[in-house]
Amino acid sequence: MTISYDEHEGLTQRDICFECIGDSYLSGLVEKDGQNAECFYCKEEQACISLKELADRVEGAFETHFARTAD
Repeated sequence: MTISYDEHEGLTQRDICFECIGDSYLSGLVEKDGQNAECFYCKEEQACISLKELADRVEGAFETHFARTAD
């Protein structure tokens, strides 16, 4: 499935709250450092980050802690 640029931009702008993030470490970071906003998923107003910021944090963790191996 391919998404358009506009669909991609719309997805990255969505906010997700700490309670909707399944990973306890990331959830704790968002609870501590997130901005009060309405979560796109549960519709609650609480500490949130954008999906883009969440993806950037996950990408950073992969880059820091994992090494690509040969196919």
